[in-house]
Amino acid sequence: MLSSLGDPYTRLRDPDETAALFLARRGGSVATGPFGRVSPSSKTVVTGDLPGGLGYIRLSNFADPGVVAEVRAALEKMRRKEGIVIDLRGNGGGLARSADEIGNLLVGPGKDAGVDDTASGPVTQVTGGEGL
Repeated sequence: MLSSLGDPYTRLRDPDETAALFLARRGGSVATGPFGRVSPSSKTVVTGDLPGGLGYIRLSNFADPGVVAEVRAALEKMRRKEGIVIDLRGNGGGLARSADEIGNLLVGPGKDAGVDDTASGPVTQVTGGEGL
């Protein structure tokens, strides 16, 4: 049936690619499977320190309703760091709104963030938020 759509990008997903929403927070580190995907028992936001005065934030998904608040708190604690590494490996995606808000925290207001193609034409996206 999918091949009848005539879309070269449409295909069946294997079980490892099936989307799932995990809202529970358990454990102290991010666990990944053999393909680098985050397992459901992982925390959404994991923070730490790296050599050279760098901060580390790993985001396992953007679906957790508390992800923006957790990232905001982590960034505020890391204000005096030389730099911050944002690790998105294995991130399963989630809510575009959460990803946008985290981007706003990192970039600050008034910066061009890309162009969305809409039915009424291209719309330039500009960052909002306060930027930390």
